[in-house]
Amino acid sequence: MVQNGRAGTKVGEDLEFRILGPLEVSAAGKMLPLGGAKQRALLSILLINANRVVASDRLIELLWGDEPPDTAHNALQVYVSQFRKLLEPGHRQDAPYQILVSQPPGYALRVEASRLDLGRFEHLVEEARRAAVTGKRERAAALLRDALGIWRGPALADVAEQPFAVAERTRLTERRWRTLEERIDVDLALGRHADLVGELEALAAEHPLRERLCGQLMLALYRSGRQAEASEVYYRTRQRLVDELGMEPGGDLQKLLKEILTQAPGLNWVPADGKGLQTEGPTLPPGPVFRFDGATLAITLPKSLVGRPSRDGTIRPDLDLTAVDPQKTVSRRHAELAYRDDAMFIRDLTSVNGTTVNGRRVRPDEWSPLKHGDRLTFGTVSAEFILPEGFVWRDWLDATVLAEAAAPSIASPSGEGEGGGR
Repeated sequence: MVQNGRAGTKVGEDLEFRILGPLEVSAAGKMLPLGGAKQRALLSILLINANRVVASDRLIELLWGDEPPDTAHNALQVYVSQFRKLLEPGHRQDAPYQILVSQPPGYALRVEASRLDLGRFEHLVEEARRAAVTGKRERAAALLRDALGIWRGPALADVAEQPFAVAERTRLTERRWRTLEERIDVDLALGRHADLVGELEALAAEHPLRERLCGQLMLALYRSGRQAEASEVYYRTRQRLVDELGMEPGGDLQKLLKEILTQAPGLNWVPADGKGLQTEGPTLPPGPVFRFDGATLAITLPKSLVGRPSRDGTIRPDLDLTAVDPQKTVSRRHAELAYRDDAMFIRDLTSVNGTTVNGRRVRPDEWSPLKHGDRLTFGTVSAEFILPEGFVWRDWLDATVLAEAAAPSIASPSGEGEGGGR
């Protein structure tokens, strides 16, 4: 057994790394001194890219910007040396380092998922989703609470102003919110609507433009016998959306209001039936859509996804254009979609009238990537590809798989417009 200088433990066995809050590293429960701003920034970059090599030139660029000092390379080597002594105090000079390793063209920080708070958070979320799919809602709720309890504040809090941290902080913050919304979904499915009202009111006040939260509050109020307050939440949310973004609420929230006003039986809570999490009203996060003239076509995933991880391999979403083409100039097999590598792609299926993306003809033998705002034509029919605000492909796929396990359908063509943005 390779041991370090801390009570004969295996190298790295007693280390804990934390980025879901201020940056922290502990050894056997004792906090380690991480140095000044540059050292903490370096460690943050390596933890964001845990178990992946980051080139030295890239590290220098992230730490010092476009005009690094002449001493940048030497300073980087000094910081690496200091961290190696800190993380492997018993290291022998004739042995290779095992945690912060040199690997051309730079360095990699080797960290087991269980030793990084982000890894533990993601593991608990995945466990909760599996529990929900198999009908173990109480366990799912407990696991999601445990996952959220790992957070100690905003991610990477002490390097928040560093340019390299902005995108990662945004991604992690959105992941945290989606997990919280999933936990609320499970609590709603468990009949805890009355207990949720106070929490949801505070969350909706903090983030009044998050339609999923507002929908959950509306549902909790309605199930608590407070129908008038539930509808008031909708009108208040709509006014904020119109005033601040110039847009109407999405179709899911509009549909929920109509069901509340007509007291639709489907809104009433029913005990668990053993089929896993049931998403109610707008609890499924908005997904990618094609916006046509007067109609919106939501992208629907195949039911074969249920029971296997959504991120493995290529996924072929269904695309039926006949529902939005009154002139019947396109067929069901006009074009084909594919999801892989966190992106959506499209190709023509040798259609008579062809398919274009931003004026460029799409060939049957070539997959063309789609991004938010792309303009498409399917024969004589025009559309725009829209991704919702803060959209994360893998979170949407995971949530969709979860909902598909409990319901026969996740989306259908609608005459209502979806909220735009990205």
